[in-house]
Amino acid sequence: MSITQTKGAIIATGEGVSVFQAITIKTALKLYAKTGIKANRAYTPKAMMTMAEKITGQKFRARDYLGAVAGLETWIDERKEAGA
Repeated sequence: MSITQTKGAIIATGEGVSVFQAITIKTALKLYAKTGIKANRAYTPKAMMTMAEKITGQKFRARDYLGAVAGLETWIDERKEAGA
């Protein structure tokens, strides 16, 4: 896994792309759960939950946004440990 941050860009290669996607969805879900604000027009609650389930392979209850955040955090941590 490789995610590199330079002064003007973030470069993700290999499994780093999936990890970056998971971080993005996790952050957007957390924002929505706490404020009700969608990160962008495409990030509907249902779309974000569907993507969290696809990434983690877990099934989450409807509107269990913080449960999905926790599942994504675990998934991300596992990938980071494997890449270290």
